[in-house]
Amino acid sequence: MKKELDVMRMLDIEMGNIYDDMPIEDFEYLDLSLKMPLKEIQDVIRFYDESKPKYDELKLIENLKNKYQVEKKDVIKRIRQVRKIMRYFEKLNKPKIKKLK
Repeated sequence: MKKELDVMRMLDIEMGNIYDDMPIEDFEYLDLSLKMPLKEIQDVIRFYDESKPKYDELKLIENLKNKYQVEKKDVIKRIRQVRKIMRYFEKLNKPKIKKLK
């Protein structure tokens, strides 16, 4: 079973921090990130999330598949990776509330 990259490693690769003896998971992530740039996929995800009525998921995936010339499974995988990064930043930017005792 392939191990999933953690968000910090994903961000490291997005920033261009790569090296020769990277594990295969890192190269797979790098391949998808080069084919489907983070910013563009974030924009598509925001468009989908904010659409009213909700945009058709299958049509969205098909459009991305055709635009980037990749497999459907790769589009879904990339969307999951980018959502994970987006959740990480939302959590970082969320104000912390201290509980009163």
